[in-house]
Amino acid sequence: MKLQSRWLAVVFTFVLLASSCTTRDDETSTTQAPTPTAAEVEPEAEAPEPTEPEAESDAPEPTEPEAESDAPAPTEPEIPAETPEATDIGITETEIRVGVIADIDTPISPGLSQPLHDAVQAWVDTVNASGGVAGRQIVLTTYDSRLNPDEAANMVLEACQNEFALIGAGMFVLLNPAPLIECADINGDPTGLPDISSLSISPGQGASPTTFSILVSGRDFKASEPTYNVVLYPADYVEAFLGDQTPKLLVTEPGVPGVRPGAVATSNAYAQARGWETAGVMTVLDAAPQSEMIPVVNLIREQGVNVVYSVSISVAKVMAEARVQGVDVDSIAWICTQQCFSPFFANAFGEVADGLLTSPASLPWTDAEHPAIAQYLAAVDPMQISANGVLAFAAGKSFEELVATIVSEHGINGLTRASLLEHLRTGPEIAAAGIVGDGAVLGVPSKCWVTTQLVDGAYQRVDPASPGELNCDPDIVYQVVNPTE
Repeated sequence: MKLQSRWLAVVFTFVLLASSCTTRDDETSTTQAPTPTAAEVEPEAEAPEPTEPEAESDAPEPTEPEAESDAPAPTEPEIPAETPEATDIGITETEIRVGVIADIDTPISPGLSQPLHDAVQAWVDTVNASGGVAGRQIVLTTYDSRLNPDEAANMVLEACQNEFALIGAGMFVLLNPAPLIECADINGDPTGLPDISSLSISPGQGASPTTFSILVSGRDFKASEPTYNVVLYPADYVEAFLGDQTPKLLVTEPGVPGVRPGAVATSNAYAQARGWETAGVMTVLDAAPQSEMIPVVNLIREQGVNVVYSVSISVAKVMAEARVQGVDVDSIAWICTQQCFSPFFANAFGEVADGLLTSPASLPWTDAEHPAIAQYLAAVDPMQISANGVLAFAAGKSFEELVATIVSEHGINGLTRASLLEHLRTGPEIAAAGIVGDGAVLGVPSKCWVTTQLVDGAYQRVDPASPGELNCDPDIVYQVVNPTE
């Protein structure tokens, strides 16, 4: 089996839903910071005509200076502020160039990861309006990796030559980490390309020591054995929902090569960490008609399944068929990964998927009153809003915080690829303007989350219920090594 087809699978695990009306980006495009027009420039005042000096003046005659004066003593001249300089690739006296790489024009779904591009652009517009970063304006280049391993590698190589760092990227099929690791800086040293990504689920990003992601979940590509980080975010809520019943879990996956081991790891994690019973892992094709969901519904009924965890949007068809077959859908906890947490999914499947739970690893986009979420919502198309888009916006906010620390310690000209990577490797905590939980560290699985539920066609918080709050638990991440069915 070719590597490309094997790793196309990751799209169905974490990818956000594409809008039905997205537009196709060019392979790369650059957004420049705005410059004033001629009409906005203040014209210079005309110099007055010289005049003849007056014969007499009312000015007082000069007098001898007094021996003593109350005038303040002269002070030392102020040291001028540091002048920005070009310090590395992508950094000039006036600009910091960054890039975002995502799969847009894809064979599976046009506009697949457009929300990542849109979210990073929203961050750039916001930060530039506030004065920029390190005394410079941000210039964004968007790159389309087209769900193709070769295109993904080529986009990284191009970004290495032009951008200071990657922000909010999410390449689903980058197989080789070498273009990120071996990227040379302005001195020709293989420092690496800083990659503050929204999520990293491909082997190339996942194995790169220069990648620091907001969302870390699934396969740990740095481990010597097949190892999976499984986040058990909705477990407490589900157990409270079921009351005295013992949870019995069925995990469904879309049948794409490469996805099943992660689905098996999820089943193993709930059994080992929480003591849940399991009904195994079942393949449910996304493209299959609803009638083919009957075997799944029969298994749910026969095995007494009361928790269904789906790693794809096919959960909506299963729920719809269960209703047709007379199953008490409301007595079952239905869970989907955060790919289902979007206005697009709610609009398309809200009626049949009523009750579905999702657990994003950040403040949800439904927290519209939160300042950072409000900035994100105001700047993107409503149908491009998604949980992963929020993560991409948070990646930009994290970059701001990291740069501020470097500038405070080394000045505005202390910002280089090497200094940014050195700071990232110390594991600094980030807040991302409050979007992520306390103690969050880039590149480490998040221990904070919110559980939301689809109710009457719209998502709402259920745990915790209060806007702006997150659940946090240091034991919520469970590692499964060599998952077995």
